[in-house]
Amino acid sequence: MLAYHSHSEPPQLGLPDLIGLPKAAYLVANVLKIYAPELTVRYTPACCSDHQSFHEQGFPATQGTILMYYTRVMSHLRF
Repeated sequence: MLAYHSHSEPPQLGLPDLIGLPKAAYLVANVLKIYAPELTVRYTPACCSDHQSFHEQGFPATQGTILMYYTRVMSHLRF
């Protein structure tokens, strides 16, 4: 993964809205509000991470996606 951070953007983290245990994502979001209040937490339809196989086997699982890096890099690529 390429990492890019514009200092004009706040740090951002994406939690899954489709795959994973919603309660786990909710817990992570609330813990981050306490320990990283400057972090913007959003929900994303991004899929297919390591947490998916754990979730499919019945384990409580979630993932975190660094949104600012992925979104900014992908917006500059042309396919």
